[in-house]
Amino acid sequence: MTEVTKQGQAGSRVQMGLLDPHKPTTAWVRVHEATFKREALVNLPAEEFLAGVAEAFDVIITERKDLPEAEAGSDGRLRIQGSATPWKADDAETHWRIARRHIALAEYVEANPPVDQEALDALTQAVGKINGFDKNSTIARALYDQGVRVVSE
Repeated sequence: MTEVTKQGQAGSRVQMGLLDPHKPTTAWVRVHEATFKREALVNLPAEEFLAGVAEAFDVIITERKDLPEAEAGSDGRLRIQGSATPWKADDAETHWRIARRHIALAEYVEANPPVDQEALDALTQAVGKINGFDKNSTIARALYDQGVRVVSE
């Protein structure tokens, strides 16, 4: 059994874990509140447990099964399945640091997706036909950011 305990104020604590870390289908959470001497134990699906942990601690959880396979090539460089870029076999911390940078970039791009310039130009032209203002690009960008697109006829 895997277990994590977090101490709170006035002797309260939260314990959480997976019943079987090799088959994480069921998780448990025990909350002990010292002041009123109450305790609660909840068993829940592991997906809900992990989603709660991710939200509560503002962390990203990635299952190992979702990671691409990595292997060492005959030249001593590491290769990741699906990538043509070979990596120098540095220490593990170097690769963790690079991974954190890539995760930060992925989150940024997810929150700020690249603009499809053709779609934005089409929307700017459509807005210009409707209102004739000088700020068509500003209006078009605001509409674009809300998901508005020009549909071809």
